[in-house]
Amino acid sequence: MKKFYDNPRLRAGLSAILTALVSISLAVLGNWDSKQEGFWVKVSVFVVLSIVNLSYVIFCAAQDSKEHALIAELKRENDVFKKAMSGIISISQENSSKINECLHQYLTDGKIDPKVWNYKKACYLLCATIYEFVIKLTKNEKVEISYVKLNENIPDEIQLYAYRNQNNQPPKLLNIPRDFSDKNAISYYDMELFQNHCSETDVLYGSDEINNRFFRTREERERNPKKYKEYVAIPVFCDNKKMVGLLQIACLEDCSLAEDKAILKEIANKFFVPYANLFLLLHKMNKALHLGIDKGGD
Repeated sequence: MKKFYDNPRLRAGLSAILTALVSISLAVLGNWDSKQEGFWVKVSVFVVLSIVNLSYVIFCAAQDSKEHALIAELKRENDVFKKAMSGIISISQENSSKINECLHQYLTDGKIDPKVWNYKKACYLLCATIYEFVIKLTKNEKVEISYVKLNENIPDEIQLYAYRNQNNQPPKLLNIPRDFSDKNAISYYDMELFQNHCSETDVLYGSDEINNRFFRTREERERNPKKYKEYVAIPVFCDNKKMVGLLQIACLEDCSLAEDKAILKEIANKFFVPYANLFLLLHKMNKALHLGIDKGGD
């Protein structure tokens, strides 16, 4: 059927044949005199051919509609991909330029000005870039972006390191160290993901599912009945398979990235994992920069 539909000559040919048969059957009926020989047989043939012709027209229209919808979806996805790549290229150019400036400064003056480039500032800029990308997709500013990083100097300790939201309001957990070693003391979902060494994109969809995972008590769930609608968490792993960070994207209230959980995960893996990889790049740039300076100082 698909091969037939994809052949415009066959489609046009069949349409012409059906139209001609309907016209012939109509002509045979003449003046629609019920007394003519075989009148009801002729009427029956005309009705059947008309129904077949109409069904064929509807079928073609439906296929055309599906094709147009597919083209529109592919165009939308291509536009989204361009926006994502634009943000990634921009953030990469910005950071490489600042790192280069820092290295030249160190070679010239023997020191680095943290106002030029520093890891925290770079993470904040990346969160802001992701935030702008999400609101372009959702047409809604009710979005929270945050990056949670592992404290590599203290085992099993994390902190919410950078963020961006609608009002740029600092989260209450910002820069507060949290120990996730004790399973019974886990009080936040990101701590659970670190403790479980989450290796894949984690997606929660709908306020009910999110509330059940985010809030440990009924009182907490009742205080935040419909706050979160969608949640995406993308782990950031280093070469030694150690989880060093977690990118979190949360859509609030009426803000939405996808129609269902499966599509949300597909969007996350396709468009947000590259951003998470940039956090790893920043992590490595920061370590390499300070390692080079420390060795140079020795």
